[in-house]
Amino acid sequence: TVYPTLALELQAFNKFMTQPSTQSQEDPIRPATANVYLRHAKLFLGWYVHSHHQHHQHQHQSDNMTSLSIYSIIPNKEKESAQTLIDFVMWLRSERQVSAAYEANFLRGLLK
Repeated sequence: TVYPTLALELQAFNKFMTQPSTQSQEDPIRPATANVYLRHAKLFLGWYVHSHHQHHQHQHQSDNMTSLSIYSIIPNKEKESAQTLIDFVMWLRSERQVSAAYEANFLRGLLK
């Protein structure tokens, strides 16, 4: 795996969505729905890596790859941390011309 930390976080996200837990405020969702949300998360992460990490120097790439975490992309619940998500949604609108329904579904999955 190129991004081992992100892979582990995605596995934990899948488990959080599909298995009952005292940490979740909602009932578990079906695996098919979780797969859609995981696809959206991977699309977001791929966009992030492409748009934010492609300009790093080659010697630092291996360190960035192993340490990249969703918590380094979205470090907290403060509104400034949401800017990366807003940038991605704006990219979806301008480059992919997504529908409002797709956008809402995407955000619902990422904010799980």
